Amino acid sequence: MTGLPPDPGQPGLARGRHAALGIGANEGSPLPALRHAVDLIVAEPGVHLVGLSPLYRTAPVGGPAQPDYLNAVIVIDTTLSPGALLA
Repeated sequence: MTGLPPDPGQPGLARGRHAALGIGANEGSPLPALRHAVDLIVAEPGVHLVGLSPLYRTAPVGGPAQPDYLNAVIVIDTTLSPGALLA
């Protein structure tokens, strides 16, 4: 899923700004859930994948007993506003 920055010479590709998004899951099947989340995010018009971090396993803090989390960060280039990106 790691990619290079979009080619500014690509027809129809409007360059926006970079955003880093933290994603994580710890219920059910976390790895497929994270893959699906990345797929959904980059499928949005105006969003292009720039990079993807390695996966990190972290222990939950506080609360009831629960499985470890799988976490990652994706970096995107987007023409969306922050509000539209988070909607």
